[in-house]
Amino acid sequence: MKRRDFIRNTTAAGTIPLLLGGGMPMRTMGASFKSAATCDYADRSIVIIYLNGANDVYNAFVGLDNYGAYRNARPNIGHNQNQLMTLDSSLPNNQQLGLHPILTGMRDLYDSDKFSIVQRVGYPRANYSHFDSEDYMFRGRDGEGMGMVPPGTGFMGRFTANRYPGYQGIPFEGEPDPLGLILSNLPSTGFHTQEEHNIELRIDGNPGQYADLISSVFGEPLTNIPGTENGTKLNYINNINVAANLYASRISDTYNLGSNSNVNYPSSSLGNDLEIIAKMLSGGSRTKIFLTSTGGWDNHNEQVNNGNTTQGRHSDLLGNLSNSVKAFHDDLQNLGLGDNVLTIIFSEFARKAEENGNLGTDHGTLNNIFVVGNGARSGVTGTNYDFTDIDRRGAINQEQREYDYRSVFGSVLQDWMGASDESLAEVFPGISLDNSLSLVDTNSIVDSQCYWVPAVQNIEWTVGAKIFLQGYYDETAGEMRRNLVENNLVPTSQPYTGAPFNYTGSESASTFPTDTVDWVLVELRDASALNTLVATKAVLVRKDGMLMEPSGTVGVTFVNIPSGFYHLAVYHRSHLAVLSATSISTTQASPMLDFTQTVGSAMGTNQQADLNGAFGMHVGDYDSNGICNNQDFNIWKREPAALDAYLTSDGDGNGIINNQDFNRWKGNSSRIGINEIQK
Repeated sequence: MKRRDFIRNTTAAGTIPLLLGGGMPMRTMGASFKSAATCDYADRSIVIIYLNGANDVYNAFVGLDNYGAYRNARPNIGHNQNQLMTLDSSLPNNQQLGLHPILTGMRDLYDSDKFSIVQRVGYPRANYSHFDSEDYMFRGRDGEGMGMVPPGTGFMGRFTANRYPGYQGIPFEGEPDPLGLILSNLPSTGFHTQEEHNIELRIDGNPGQYADLISSVFGEPLTNIPGTENGTKLNYINNINVAANLYASRISDTYNLGSNSNVNYPSSSLGNDLEIIAKMLSGGSRTKIFLTSTGGWDNHNEQVNNGNTTQGRHSDLLGNLSNSVKAFHDDLQNLGLGDNVLTIIFSEFARKAEENGNLGTDHGTLNNIFVVGNGARSGVTGTNYDFTDIDRRGAINQEQREYDYRSVFGSVLQDWMGASDESLAEVFPGISLDNSLSLVDTNSIVDSQCYWVPAVQNIEWTVGAKIFLQGYYDETAGEMRRNLVENNLVPTSQPYTGAPFNYTGSESASTFPTDTVDWVLVELRDASALNTLVATKAVLVRKDGMLMEPSGTVGVTFVNIPSGFYHLAVYHRSHLAVLSATSISTTQASPMLDFTQTVGSAMGTNQQADLNGAFGMHVGDYDSNGICNNQDFNIWKREPAALDAYLTSDGDGNGIINNQDFNRWKGNSSRIGINEIQK
């Protein structure tokens, strides 16, 4: 490889160090186990093959019980039934599949109890864009916002960070190899962690020469890096330098010490990648996740040859995939490594049920995921697709979905790698996983007593937040008015001691910091159970919307809280509370939640008031119960014409109760906050 190409492929995506940059909370290396017994599954690996472009599984694995409807939808590209190979005649009728005749390698793996097929896999509200769907599936998201994952993170990165929470992208005792390796030209979003670093190292070309390539690119690590913005960038580059140098010789050694058996891999990028992985594993590599891909699956035209549907572009792709995976697992078996590796094959979505008139297919919805290896529970999970149930686009109706892709990956991470339910809740936050899937052979399933649990440590954590209060906000000035503080009406001690808050905190300010507007109450809510309150604190809000400690320090500092994923709720005496739409994690040094930029920053529908270019908390909830109704009017009615008062019915914060406050309430009458944070 040319030196400049190596630099581009290695550094452009920022792919080398793991997480834990400056200021991130440190935890002990590794997670704790539920059992004190010997539970050593550290030699296990997962190889993920991503079919970039969307595989047409419907022409690869044809549902024989629905064959007539299949041919009606695909009169020109559908296979004749006598051309297909029967997968398994012992399966129920609604799981009878006819395989594309090129898939002999996959059928052999199935017959050898090494091949599992999961049908009807997807996520809520399918997205037909390659880029969006790919992003969803690498990050653990979906089209409805379920799975409130921290920005810039992928589920593989969260999994590995959860398992090795002190990992800093360098070798450590017991694990001399990078935790993740990317081969080929792949998006790295799946490996992203909280600091937008990755847990993976990307290699290209000959791994045996990796150390020489690294030494020609990187010099000695930098020292005396300045504490400036440019210094931060230099530090990031320096971390890449350090990690690459530390891993370089190990990657070269495992490759050079390893060997392949007498197996012929296809002469393709996928075949080459799998051959490299097998050789590195035989050389002692303990990398946990290998990620590779094969492209070309976006067959909008000439998917099949005219006159022979079993030949053409799709057939060539399927043959390469089937033969590469078969060679890889034959190689592992010959090397004595067959029990150590599980392979997962997936793409971002499938194709439409209906052909498009160009001997091809367009973007579809539901898909299959395949699990391959000695440890796979061979069989078919999920029923065949119903080709009579098609949406207006000509794709399989999304309501046919039986399994969420996150449940498929979660099942493998638990049964093959030993991730506990607590761990999976952090890997895939905000959703409920289906625990009924059984994709790993019973002889290979990790005993539940050997599940590892995330190492939880109570930490001190500062969260930044910005809010505007409707009524207090001056649209011309672009900031909030400070009448209450200027007229000495705001109490020096936090005012949330009464119902419905009943908060007993002792926060106070002998002198209010510059630009103080009022007190607000903030809460941390568990991302996996939003009704679970983890921490509460009273703080001040400035006229620019920034929350700050009574001392004037910007941000809200929570002390002695468990590490994990959270949503932030903000309350004010006169306003409907808001809850952050996105979750934040304690692995983020100083996360920032800005409720003023978009209405979507708050969870729920229209939970923010439009302030003519900004957004703020809805005024009028004068009894703070999360609903603007006649009870709030009654509170205002009991306090008419009050002057120089600090009252909840003062909707515009000027210390006067008058018709303006009534009008504020009336404008939001019948508005309801979200249930999770109502008092």
